[in-house]
Amino acid sequence: MKLKQIKLLTLIFISITVNGCKCNNQNPGAGKPVYIYAFEKGPAFTTDNSKKMITDYLGITNVHDLTVNQDENIAYFVADDDVNTTFEQDLTNGNFAFSKLTKAYMDEPKLQLPSKEEAVRIAENFMASKNISPENKGEMRLVHSGGVRSQAVLNGQQGGPVVDKLITLTYGRVIDSLPVIGAGSKIVINIGDKGEVFGMIRRWRELNLSEKKEVKPEEMITNKEAEEMAKKQIMTEFGQKANFEISRTTKSYYDGNGNILQPVWAFEATINLNQQDKNVQPVKYLSIISMLKNSPEPIQLQTLDPRAKELIKSVQPGRDTTRQNNGDIKSND
Repeated sequence: MKLKQIKLLTLIFISITVNGCKCNNQNPGAGKPVYIYAFEKGPAFTTDNSKKMITDYLGITNVHDLTVNQDENIAYFVADDDVNTTFEQDLTNGNFAFSKLTKAYMDEPKLQLPSKEEAVRIAENFMASKNISPENKGEMRLVHSGGVRSQAVLNGQQGGPVVDKLITLTYGRVIDSLPVIGAGSKIVINIGDKGEVFGMIRRWRELNLSEKKEVKPEEMITNKEAEEMAKKQIMTEFGQKANFEISRTTKSYYDGNGNILQPVWAFEATINLNQQDKNVQPVKYLSIISMLKNSPEPIQLQTLDPRAKELIKSVQPGRDTTRQNNGDIKSND
């Protein structure tokens, strides 16, 4: 069975608004200041850095030349003996991902996975041992716990036993008691047999807190203006007669792997595509609108990361989140 690769995808920037919608809106965090943050400047990354990390994380000492996507400045490595053993690194900002799963591992019928609570300890100890923990651990929040399972087919007909292959932990970020959504500010760790870390995606850069800039009220799009933009996009995406409800509005920050962290409005909506047909399930929709009238880095239309909603729901407006909070652990997907 092929492992479903975990991809951290950026949130959809959807400037949306509707006609005839039912809206249950809030104005979370009203009156609290928001900021534009810049990331700390780090040293330049080269493929030599990547090769050292391949040896460290994959245990491969003789690393052949890496493939570099010049447009994105990302270096890629695939092991000669197993295409499931991979490494990639963004040479612009240092973000990286690795996987050392093998076909033999995925075919192994008996594995010993740690408990989910123990997996959290393993993941955080692993980051500490590799010196890749966030400098401010209070910004890191466990937002989702899932996993990977496989089931063999016996005699070409009936299904065999279900085997848990991995525990997957997804960490997000909280700044100013607000969740950070987007492609960046995420860490995903795969933990397998006997607590071994078999893969990781790390997209996390430190903020230059000394240069944060408070956003003035006259520079901001209001909640009401953002909601109207959100409704328009729903009509564009689903048609003028789309029936929907905006169920939740949240202040957030957005990390699109660019140069800044910026405040945004996040709208959760439910779209009813066909009210006459009960077999047609409602569509969950998340819209992200920049809070800035003139953003120095416009949010790009990308693919939705569904786990962003987990982080949004886990942060209550006005709640103190300066200390580390691992959140709830959920059952496997």
